Amino acid sequence: MRPTIRFAIAILIGAIIPVVALTHIAKTATTAAQTEPDYRSRTIYFLLADRFNPHHPYDPYIDPMYPDATNSVDCFTQSCTEEDEFRKYWGGDIRGIVEKLDYLQHLGASAIWVTPLAENVRMYEGGTG
Repeated sequence: MRPTIRFAIAILIGAIIPVVALTHIAKTATTAAQTEPDYRSRTIYFLLADRFNPHHPYDPYIDPMYPDATNSVDCFTQSCTEEDEFRKYWGGDIRGIVEKLDYLQHLGASAIWVTPLAENVRMYEGGTG
């Protein structure tokens, strides 16, 4: 066989093997993409734990250092119309979220995004700071 023919065959083989390998990788990636969940199609339910649902029976945590920070009224079952009531903690918590997981699933939510569970910075109370 002539050297130019051998060289041409080597080039063709060198070009065909990567194409076959890339085709196999693409098929494998497509199969994996079809079996893995596509998170772009998920319904994420965003909630503020304190305002979502308290655990039952209603017994909110009251901070001993700031007992007035939590409502004395259950704003989940009664109408809270005063601005002061809106500014206080309502008493929703993780146990309350767990109690409503069936409800969230019934809505079609496949993920929950909860706001950070941290105590707020205390209000400015005046002064010449």
